[in-house]
Amino acid sequence: MSRCQQTLRQYLHGRCSISAAQKYKLMRDLIVAVKELHDQGISHRNLSEGNVMINEVEGDILQDGQPRPKVVLIDFRKAQFTRKEDIQQWRVSLLDSEEENLLPKTSTLPDHESKRYRSVVTLPRSKYHTDLLPLIIDPLAEDVFSLGVLLWQIATQRNPWTGIFEDDIMGLRQIVGDERRLRIEICRTVPGNRCRELLFGCLGVRAEDRWNLQQLSGWIWNPDNRKQLIWEMTGQ
Repeated sequence: MSRCQQTLRQYLHGRCSISAAQKYKLMRDLIVAVKELHDQGISHRNLSEGNVMINEVEGDILQDGQPRPKVVLIDFRKAQFTRKEDIQQWRVSLLDSEEENLLPKTSTLPDHESKRYRSVVTLPRSKYHTDLLPLIIDPLAEDVFSLGVLLWQIATQRNPWTGIFEDDIMGLRQIVGDERRLRIEICRTVPGNRCRELLFGCLGVRAEDRWNLQQLSGWIWNPDNRKQLIWEMTGQ
């Protein structure tokens, strides 16, 4: 197995500029990779720019003449099965009827890792909050939220939630738990209506308002969306 060259964080922040075509390729690859996981009944549950690796092959270039980046997802420590048959095969105890009826939704602990990528549902209430969350979560929809943050970072080469640090739990909760504030922040920092449309589809406060990976895949492969995204990201 070949060694991956760099993380997405290193790729985005370790060079002066990334072409719009490279950004689009990264976005599309990420959506394709997460869709493949979801199609196989797996949620990643820990997507972040440190868990996305980027490789470039010498001589493999895009139409704009820039090196073609290739996405590789890593770190599946928190990954979850979302299908009954897979869960039953690997669990010591059987699912009870209530757990079975809720699938793919499940109970979980708060996420204290990579908090910038978490929705308000899985963010802890404080650094001491370790109890089981009161609400069940949809792990597939949580992946979509994390994916939306990654797409934001790729489009702008900046972190979202300007002025809010990773460990500012209350600051993060206030913005990702407020649909209006979240959308204002997207409109303020993300270029172009088409790019904003994509992020609106991923970053809904409510899980049921987020697109699934089938919708995201159809959107990102649409030729008109591709053309408009590249135009909007040119010069960013």
